[in-house]
Amino acid sequence: MENSYMIAILAGLGGMTGWGFADFFAKKTIDQIGDVISLFWAHVYGVVMLSVGFFVSLWFGKTFNPPHGVLTWFLLFLFGAGQAAVYLYAYKGFGKGQLAILNPIFASFPGITAILSIVFLGEQIGVSLLASLCAIFFGIVVVNLDISAFRARKIQFHKTNGFKEIAIATILASIWTLGWSRFVENVDWYLYACIMYIWMTIVVYSVAKIQKIQLWFPHKHKHLHKDLFFIGFFEVLAYLSVSLGYSLTSKTS
Repeated sequence: MENSYMIAILAGLGGMTGWGFADFFAKKTIDQIGDVISLFWAHVYGVVMLSVGFFVSLWFGKTFNPPHGVLTWFLLFLFGAGQAAVYLYAYKGFGKGQLAILNPIFASFPGITAILSIVFLGEQIGVSLLASLCAIFFGIVVVNLDISAFRARKIQFHKTNGFKEIAIATILASIWTLGWSRFVENVDWYLYACIMYIWMTIVVYSVAKIQKIQLWFPHKHKHLHKDLFFIGFFEVLAYLSVSLGYSLTSKTS
C-alpha cells in the first residue's frame, strides 16, 4: 500500500480511537455535572498534557517553529473557537433529543468532509477507494442507529428535539475538519494543535463565564476527575493523530 494511504489510515484510526473513548467517558460525566463543566475540565487536563509534551520535547532538544503573522494566530483562534462550538452544539443537542436519530446524523460528518475534499479540493480517489469510503461511513451511521426504536416506531423525525443543534454541529465539524487538514500541511503540527487546543479551552471557559456556570462542581463528584482526565487524554490522542496525518499527507478523505 502507498505510504500516504497507510499514514492516512493510521491517523484516522488514531482519531477514531481517541474521540470514541473520549465520548464514552464524557457520557459518564455530562449526566452528573453538565456538558460545559465536563468540556472545560476535560480540556484543562488536555492542555496540561500537551504542555508537558511540549516542555519534555524541548528538554530533549526538539525545536519548534512558531506560527508567524497575525493572520495565522487569528486562524488558530478561529479553529479553536470553531471546535468549541462543535462540542457545545453537539452536547446541547444530545441533551435535548433522541440519540437514535441524532447520533447517526452527527456521526456522518467525516463522510461530508470526504465529499467536500473530493469535490472542492480536487482530491483524486479511485472507484475502489470510493466504494470503501461509502462502506465505512455507511457502517458508522448504521452502528449508531437504534434499530429497536425504529421497529417500535418511537422515532418521529418531524418532532426530533435537538435536531437543529446537531445539524449545526455536523456542518461545523465537517468544515472544521476540512479546513484543519489544509491548515496544518507542512507546518509544526504539534505546536499548532497545542495552540488551537488552548484557544478551544479558553472559549469554553468564556462561554461558562458568560452563562454564569459555576465550574467548581460538588465534592461528592470528585471521583469524576478520573473520567475527565481520560476524556482529555483521548481527545489529545485524537487531535495529535489527525494533525500529524494531515501534515504528512493530503489524503483527507
